Amino acid sequence: MPAKTEQSCWAELLYGKACCLWNCIFAPCVLSFWSCAIYCCGCLRIYATRNAQSTLFKDADFPANAVSLGDLQEDVIWLRATKYARTKSLQLVDETINIHRLCQGASGETWLLSAIACIGERRALHHLFESVERSSRGKYILKLFDGVQQQWQRIIIDDRIPCDRAAYENDKSFHPSFLTNKENDLF
Repeated sequence: MPAKTEQSCWAELLYGKACCLWNCIFAPCVLSFWSCAIYCCGCLRIYATRNAQSTLFKDADFPANAVSLGDLQEDVIWLRATKYARTKSLQLVDETINIHRLCQGASGETWLLSAIACIGERRALHHLFESVERSSRGKYILKLFDGVQQQWQRIIIDDRIPCDRAAYENDKSFHPSFLTNKENDLF
C-alpha cells in the first residue's frame, strides 16, 4: 500500500475522512477553517462584485458630447446629476409633478415639457422607471412604449446632464441647459 502524502492527509482531515481520533482533535480548527471559508470568503466575493460594479455607468448610445445635442451648439459641460444634487435627499422621481415646478431650458422644446407634465399629472411618471431608487452607478432603465413596433422598449440611460458651462466654472453650480425643476427631483 503506497504511503499517504502530507497533502492528502490534510485533505482527508478537512473533509472529515481521517481517523476518528484526528477528527476529534482537530475539529475546532477544521470548523474554524470552514466557517471562515464559507462566510468570510462569501462576503468578500459579494463585496468584490459590488465594488466592480460601482464604476459609473456611461451610456454609449447617447455620449456626453456635442454630437448628442445635434444642432444645439451651446457651451455645455456634462455633469452627473447625482453628484450635484441640491440636497442629499434627492429622489429619482416624485409621484406627482406640479407643472409650475418645471422650467423650460434653452432648447425651446415645449413638447417635452408638456409630455412630462401630462404624465406627471396622471401620477404615472414613476411607472416609467424600472426602479425609483437612486442608482450609485448613475444607471437608470426607462420603459417607453414604441408606437411603431407596438411594444414597450427598455431604454438604459445614465445621469449625465448637459449644464451651463459658465455657471459651473463661475461658482460650481448645477444648471441644466434644457429642462429643470425647482424641487429636488432628478428626472
